[in-house]
Formats: sequence, structure tokens, C-alpha cells
Amino acid sequence: MIWEIVLTLFFLALIVLVVMLVPVVMQLRQSLTKFNQAMDTLNKDLPEVMSNVNDISKSLTVTSTKIENAADNFAEIERLITEQIKVPLRTIAQIIASLLKLVTTLAGRRKR
Repeated sequence: MIWEIVLTLFFLALIVLVVMLVPVVMQLRQSLTKFNQAMDTLNKDLPEVMSNVNDISKSLTVTSTKIENAADNFAEIERLITEQIKVPLRTIAQIIASLLKLVTTLAGRRKR
């Protein structure tokens, strides 16, 4: 009699477990189907995305090269302008200093 009750309780627990596992298995099946669809979409679209990323990378490389060349050209222009202005300004400053020295000398002689 005890064995019959224990066996009945065991089978009832097993039936409850199976009944509770059915929705879990169904949900797992749906989730796996959706995951499979997402992976199919990803596999289909990934080559195009990678091609676009590759094109963007090439474009950025070309653009950065152009910017680097422009910066080098700008530095060269700045160097040339500095060189072209610095020498004449130094000469002009020397001439003005000489003139001031001359004027100061002449003004000093007139006072005497």
C-alpha cells in the first residue's frame, strides 16, 4: 500500500514536471527559431556591411593623406613666408637703427 502511494506521488510529480517543462521547451524552440532567423539575416547582410566598412576605411585613408599633405604644404608656406619677411624686416630694422643712431649723433652735435 505504501509503495502504491509513493509510486502514485512519484508519477504525479513526474506529470507535473512534464506539464511545466512543455511551455519551457516550446519557448526554447521559438527562441532558437528566432535566433536562427537572426543569424541568417546577419550572414546575408554581413558581406555588404563589411564592404561598406572597407570603402569607408579607404576613403578615410585617402582623406587623411590629403590632410597630411595639406598640413605639410601649409608648414612649407609658413616657413617661406617667415623666411621672406624675417630677412627684410631684419634689414629694415638695421637701417632704422642706423638712421636713429645718425639722427641722435647729429642732434648731439647741434646741441654743442
